[in-house]
Amino acid sequence: MERKEFIATYGPVAEVTGKKLGVEPSVLLGQWGLETGWGKSIIPGTNNPGNIKDFSGKGTAATDNMTGSRDKYRTFKTPEEFGDAYASLISRKYPGASGSGGDATAYATALKKGGYAEDPGYVKKLASAADKVLSFMVPSAMASESDPMAGFKPSKSAKPAQSAPADDPIAGFKPKAKQSEPGWFEPGSKSEAAVRGFSQGATLGFGDEIQAGIRAGVDKITGSSDKPFTEQYAQYRDEERGANKAASEANSGSYLAGNVVGAAPSAIVATPASAGVAPMAAAGAG
Repeated sequence: MERKEFIATYGPVAEVTGKKLGVEPSVLLGQWGLETGWGKSIIPGTNNPGNIKDFSGKGTAATDNMTGSRDKYRTFKTPEEFGDAYASLISRKYPGASGSGGDATAYATALKKGGYAEDPGYVKKLASAADKVLSFMVPSAMASESDPMAGFKPSKSAKPAQSAPADDPIAGFKPKAKQSEPGWFEPGSKSEAAVRGFSQGATLGFGDEIQAGIRAGVDKITGSSDKPFTEQYAQYRDEERGANKAASEANSGSYLAGNVVGAAPSAIVATPASAGVAPMAAAGAG
């Protein structure tokens, strides 16, 4: 399994799981990718991209690539079931990792302190893996959009209404001129809602993160912001999520239609590849 396929396959699970933990999906995908070599060492039939070990002795046996030990690993019916179990595991045994947001170093440090991994270089490796997920997502978005900053350019402000003449006694009773509909992709327009819905569907829910990464990256390159990349990224991500929420509430039909159309090809790509990889598991603990 290639990194692109791994991200497409487990992206939806990371999105749901990340919301439960308060951790960005890119961090979780980076951690799961590190644990399994981007899916290459997921034990066939386990639906366990995090290689969570089973200490009850009832799991599937496999060799830990880091320690060389023969261990048992948990088996899940679906990737979604794995996501629920993973969120529960982190919340119970590694509470310090919850709420790390997009800070992969903080997340990895909390896991390492809790005994999740034995590799002394685990923190740097996880942070690097999370960066690879983001670096994949941002260029992909830029390659698919002629204007990656579309949607963030300020709309033309409306001209202020002219004050009514003081000598016009019925000025307050005259009918107001009909307001024009918002222009293309202006806040509140149906086209904006459809495009935002499409973006979220086509990127498996990562549209907000991709746009945030692009904007923060442009700021970093141009030097237009003094904030650290992660802080600027978090700010833009929250702005984008707020805009998506507003668009979906203002024009729910258009947003949903765009989301469905955008998700159609992604659903085909996200279909997990058939099992066939030798049962070798990367370092991981439960």
